[in-house]
Amino acid sequence: MNHRAVMWSVGLLAGLSLLAVALLVSGSDDPPPTIVFREDFDTLDTSRWVPEFSTFGQGNDELQCYSPDNVAVADGALVLRALRASLECNDGSVRDYTSGMVRSRGITFAPGQTIEFRVKLTPADSANQSGLWPAVWASGWGGGDWPLGGEMDWLEVMTADDPQRSVFSIHFADSFGKPSKQVGEMIGDEAFSNNWHTVRFDYGIGGNLRWYLDGDLVHTVTAAPTRQGWPAPFDQPISELRINLALGGTPGPLDDAALGLEGATFEVDYVEITQP
Repeated sequence: MNHRAVMWSVGLLAGLSLLAVALLVSGSDDPPPTIVFREDFDTLDTSRWVPEFSTFGQGNDELQCYSPDNVAVADGALVLRALRASLECNDGSVRDYTSGMVRSRGITFAPGQTIEFRVKLTPADSANQSGLWPAVWASGWGGGDWPLGGEMDWLEVMTADDPQRSVFSIHFADSFGKPSKQVGEMIGDEAFSNNWHTVRFDYGIGGNLRWYLDGDLVHTVTAAPTRQGWPAPFDQPISELRINLALGGTPGPLDDAALGLEGATFEVDYVEITQP
């Protein structure tokens, strides 16, 4: 046996092993994404988050008047509370239900970036929670009437439809100018409201859109027949984020037990936007 050849082979294998380890270590040392915006909701900063006062959502037959009184911060989270309470809204109409909504101000979310947030829906009665409709989304950044300007729903939960179902979608005008959408969904093993959840959305360049729920990829869109031609309008910066807790509407009727005496809440622990 040629001992020199054996020793050379052992040395080569050892060298390759060290190279593989070095490559793995090098990969783990990649710089983390840059945080371009983060909100931890230690306070309600109204220069960043503007509480809504309107009947926004009436086109969906929603029941609520959004009131600033239903928006608060508690224990480091944004809290939107829905109540059965009569209120004269901004248009003079009287609604029997109130809820909370905020719109962002001075925040830009652009292609090539990622948004992540952690949320918790809490009905008054988990066994009877029909009609709650929390969402984190954006609309109209591309210009023109809905849906020409685009809509991204990074998260919707429609408890009247199925309390275990979460929805991730885009809305757009198709090549004929008619409303169209692409929708992904996740049916959990239990009600969405049973736990906190983390949602991440990758706003990929060139219209590569990806949604993650609690670390799992749940929806991908890479093309759609938009009026403007894909990837428009899903290749433009977004300047307004929306977070709201709607009631009733097109997903189905509201069960008053979902609100009880103290109301139902939609909490947001944080919102973070990063880029590589």
